Amino acid sequence: MIIRVHWLMLALLTCAFSAMVLHNWDTALVWLTRDLMQPHAEEALTISHTYLVGTDRWLTFPLPSDSNAVRLMTNANLLDRKIVTPRTANGRQGFMYCIEYRIVDSGDHELYAGDYHFRTEMPEAQTAANGESIAPQFYAVPGLVPAGTKAMRHSWREFAAAPNRMMVRLKTKDPNIQDVCVRAYCLVERPDYKLTYRWDRTSDSRKQRLCRASVYGPEMISDFERYNLLKRFWDPIPPAGVEGRHYVRRILYTRQEFDADRDDDSVLPTGLVIRPDCRGTMILPQLASRIMLHVMPLDEHPGKDQAPAITVNLKWFGKLPHERREWTLPTQQMPRDENVYCLDVDGGLIELQADAQIAVRALWSEPLVGDPNSFPRLRPYHGQKGGNEMSTNATEIDITPAPLRSAAYLVTCNGHVTYRVTHVAECPTPLRLALRVLLEQDQSLQGLEAPQPGLSPLEKVIARWEYLDQDNGIVDSGNLELDATRSEYDYVERHDGQLAVSEATVVHFAVPPGVRRVRIAAGKICTLVTAATRPEDVATRFALPPPDRPLPDAIKNVVSPEASRQADAAEVETEDEDARRLWFRILPENHTELAQELRKLTVASQVRPPETDPLLEDGHYEWTMLEPESEWISRSVLTPLAPGTPIREQAVDNTYCELESGKSYALQFYWQLGQTMAHPSLIFSRSRGGAGTVQVTVNDQPAMTIPVYGTHGEISLPDIPRPDRGTPTKLLIVCDDAQQLLINGVLQPPGRAFLARTVVRCDTPSMQFKFDKRHDEDFLSVRYYSDSEQEHTRLTIAIGSPHAKMNSPTTGWTILNRELSVASDPTASVTLLESDGKQLPVSAHHVMALSDDLPRGTYTVTVTQVGDARGYLQLSKIEVGQFSRQSVFLQEREGANAGSAPPLDRHFNFDAADPETQEL
Repeated sequence: MIIRVHWLMLALLTCAFSAMVLHNWDTALVWLTRDLMQPHAEEALTISHTYLVGTDRWLTFPLPSDSNAVRLMTNANLLDRKIVTPRTANGRQGFMYCIEYRIVDSGDHELYAGDYHFRTEMPEAQTAANGESIAPQFYAVPGLVPAGTKAMRHSWREFAAAPNRMMVRLKTKDPNIQDVCVRAYCLVERPDYKLTYRWDRTSDSRKQRLCRASVYGPEMISDFERYNLLKRFWDPIPPAGVEGRHYVRRILYTRQEFDADRDDDSVLPTGLVIRPDCRGTMILPQLASRIMLHVMPLDEHPGKDQAPAITVNLKWFGKLPHERREWTLPTQQMPRDENVYCLDVDGGLIELQADAQIAVRALWSEPLVGDPNSFPRLRPYHGQKGGNEMSTNATEIDITPAPLRSAAYLVTCNGHVTYRVTHVAECPTPLRLALRVLLEQDQSLQGLEAPQPGLSPLEKVIARWEYLDQDNGIVDSGNLELDATRSEYDYVERHDGQLAVSEATVVHFAVPPGVRRVRIAAGKICTLVTAATRPEDVATRFALPPPDRPLPDAIKNVVSPEASRQADAAEVETEDEDARRLWFRILPENHTELAQELRKLTVASQVRPPETDPLLEDGHYEWTMLEPESEWISRSVLTPLAPGTPIREQAVDNTYCELESGKSYALQFYWQLGQTMAHPSLIFSRSRGGAGTVQVTVNDQPAMTIPVYGTHGEISLPDIPRPDRGTPTKLLIVCDDAQQLLINGVLQPPGRAFLARTVVRCDTPSMQFKFDKRHDEDFLSVRYYSDSEQEHTRLTIAIGSPHAKMNSPTTGWTILNRELSVASDPTASVTLLESDGKQLPVSAHHVMALSDDLPRGTYTVTVTQVGDARGYLQLSKIEVGQFSRQSVFLQEREGANAGSAPPLDRHFNFDAADPETQEL
């Protein structure tokens, strides 16, 4: 009886084995050899559970609800290590395979689907002391050799529904590839209560791996750094189903001496990497803050004595053109020492340049309260407690920016790429092209149609654009001259390094309705092309002031009109989900084939520091206030100027400096050519109404005593005679119950300075202005002062074009419809004159660039207040350049009495109690 049972069990095992072989030979092979080919016990190995992915059915991985990203690690497997690595269609070495994947929700609705193409190579085997070849990774299956590990990552923050599972299967593979194994990891966060004991339960080898990016090692890192190392981690997830029926598991062994080179555990340098040929930029929060800069050298040296000093240049660009500072940071002569600097600044942007490879981290420490004149300031930080130094218990927020990454398609020599254009209502479609010249190549780019030639400094790089109709006939065409200057901010990201590219040449098209495709052809130089479009009839939203966060838009409209030009032409491929997008990327027609040919490259770019136009810096521009077409009422607002702001000669009459009553000053007044008398005005603010007096003494001689009435007003001071060259004028003003005295016409204010702006009171929801565009690029400046209690006010600005936009390529593109969201700041205000000292929130300032895509002519600008918004508006035209100015003045007769009282018509008061003033 026992023998029959044994025979029966043997028969059942034989049947099961036969069925398994018929169903999947790989499954049977793994089942037989999984425990027969175990490695030696004395070897130090890392075990990873991988799963065979087939072409006939999906391999499903459940996604946890508390994760927002998944990482798929893949290994292509070969039967022989000595197989010659093939070359792809464009000459790159590697074995090619493609994984098809789908992400679905709990209702099996597809949230995302795509193909991911991989290219892998056989890793180098090391030779042991006995001459034996040692592979870094291997299976227990005999004869099966894993190629290099390749990874893909996908996040779903933008999905409307929560993903439930990810399904993968093998779509295509190289004939030399036997099969492909995958494993999945989800990015999750540990609860804070687990972090207190997690570090103590972590093995020493794991601690060493986690701290590879730190120079201090696991013994000396801070609690905050431990928190960051343990908070987020990649958690492996098994596939759904029953092993052997729904999936096949295969154990991948990795020798620990090769473990540091694994793709799934590699640690990149922490921070912004800066190289001698590539600078780095960081946008800082727009408030007075203390920033801790951690500078870490990355170049290895044999010893401390051989490590040269590294020089780092740091430039700070503030909110205004004159706010600039520069420092030089010599780092210590240590191969991997971290240097920490304390930077106190009031927002803006910093640029870093080094003569060696370094990594820089920026940590926000705390807001600063104190004298703003003490900013900016930079000093080494040595970790002292107390005083002005940051304590070790201070909260730190990492604000180190990541490069803006965009996909660019490589157009090889004499090749082309085509984009399909879709028109709405048979209107012209905006198209934006960013073209870069690929200035160097690596070993994987040797299979291009023609070798990449070197560029001489004077050689021109020409690309060609063509409009194609529905039958691919050429409707129009032209040449584009590309900028071949090597970029110091942008580069092509590669897994094994970087490739140099030129500065981007950005061109814009208003594609006519009859055109169905736009083709870009490269000449003798390989070119990278990125295309984008936008809906022209949809209003673009702008937040004023920009959000207080380290984003590219944070310095929008704070420097001068050229900042608006840069921001309107900014890259569209930012990964930040909250960033404002002016343009939206589109793919070429054959983007799948280009991706398979590995001609889809990733370009990393950075925000450029603001470049101040020399003409603007020297004050060579014309400022003209536009008046509404309908009847309007003017008012004046008194806005404070930032300390150190230079005073333009054209604005000296509208610039007022603050004086104290009863204090004598030595002032330098502005004198026009041929002028012998200055005619300043005085704005006064008194604590009590009623009658009072103002006494003026010029050069120790009584000049005027005049009665004043009310709490606020403006009077004309006596004429000031022009002194000898370089001699200041002594001025003393005494006013009863004076709260504030402001005088204009002074070139160098002794105290705070204010600018008087004329504004339009917006009594109607909509107002129209006429604008005469006379240059290729003009600017419109919009300043709005809200007079409502709403926290946010919305304005819409529409530019009516009398002509269609240019059909030929243009360097800029004008946003015709804008929506401004104005946030009121109750902590900052300006004085509204002619209103008994009423205070208004600080203005929202927005600059619009009218670029060369608009022909010259007269345009109508319509400004509309949305809802119940009410306020004061100033719309101005700014023309940059050198212009001739004419001034007319009346020369006084010799011996004119400078101390005589001014005419009565030059004296007036602004008092709400005065009925005549209320009529104004």
